[in-house]
Amino acid sequence: MNRGVRGTVKRRYVGLDIFRVVSVLAVCAFHTTIHLGCNYGILQPVSLMGAMFMTAFFMLSGFSLYINYSKENLCDLKQAKVFFIKRAIGILPMYYVAAILYILIISKGSIKETLFYLPIEALGLQSTFSSLFGYSHNGGTWFVSCIIICYLVYPYLQEIVKQMNMKAKLFLFAICGSILLYAPLVVLFSGIANIYSNPFFRLLEFLVGVLLASVRIELSENRIIKKLIFSWGGVLLEGIIYTICVTAAVKRNIQIGNYMFYSWIGLPLFSLMLLGMSGVESKMIEKSKLLQYFSSMSYTFFLAQLYSNWLCKKIIAHFVITSNGIKMLLGWGSCIVIAFVLHEVFEKRITRFLKVNLLPK
Repeated sequence: MNRGVRGTVKRRYVGLDIFRVVSVLAVCAFHTTIHLGCNYGILQPVSLMGAMFMTAFFMLSGFSLYINYSKENLCDLKQAKVFFIKRAIGILPMYYVAAILYILIISKGSIKETLFYLPIEALGLQSTFSSLFGYSHNGGTWFVSCIIICYLVYPYLQEIVKQMNMKAKLFLFAICGSILLYAPLVVLFSGIANIYSNPFFRLLEFLVGVLLASVRIELSENRIIKKLIFSWGGVLLEGIIYTICVTAAVKRNIQIGNYMFYSWIGLPLFSLMLLGMSGVESKMIEKSKLLQYFSSMSYTFFLAQLYSNWLCKKIIAHFVITSNGIKMLLGWGSCIVIAFVLHEVFEKRITRFLKVNLLPK
């Protein structure tokens, strides 16, 4: 349970915690695959395209916000202010900490260059400049920039979606989905820059999550849909189909590395998984402190990969490590340790301090 804008108690959705953790793990597996050369055997094709789970992450972000805030009136200035403060506390401090540490420890950019780009990065606008993806920490923090933009427009999206009927919601969902599936085809046939870190398309994924959350109650009232989708069996089946489809596509060498192209697989299946995971229950899993802790540490786990892969590549090169097992141990072990330090030393303390001093009593 957690509390919303007015302090009302929010229900904890254990399925969404699992979905969040799986997405984080998939992205980490992806990074250890492309950066460290790790091999996950039968799951290697899924790991190789693990970047697809950033789509799942943005969909989950919109879905979770709507579930938690849809009963609030974010047109009200006081409630909107609290919403924005809570979102800022949740994302900006650790983003700044991660960026500063990266600049001090890893970045090869000059002081002049760093200061020149400081306003863009401080405001979280780097994802609007696609050419900055490879500069400094932006290759690992682009998602923060995109989610900041999503948070800024969320109150407007919520209040509009709340006024729409089911038909209008499904129509808007179809429009967003069509654009997301069409866009990678434009990239493919035109040879233009990829749209992986483009905030517009990530905003559409975020909106898809909002729309899914807005129709979940109506869908769950249908007995057939509830049995097929809102169940552990349904989610497991969708996961198996996802694995088979991605594996088959990778085995046939279809657009490997063009992650947004794989939205043709991910978007519909992630949508079904999100709905399903929001409706499943398990008293045993709900009591899992480990799941709760790792879910709360998911943000720093993303950020930790800024440093873990860089560190591991140096260690692997220095000791000429060729063992797949050792590479995996190094990749995962370093990421977990760094994420733990970021979470315990920085995130928890900074968040606690800011909440006490910035949020209304």
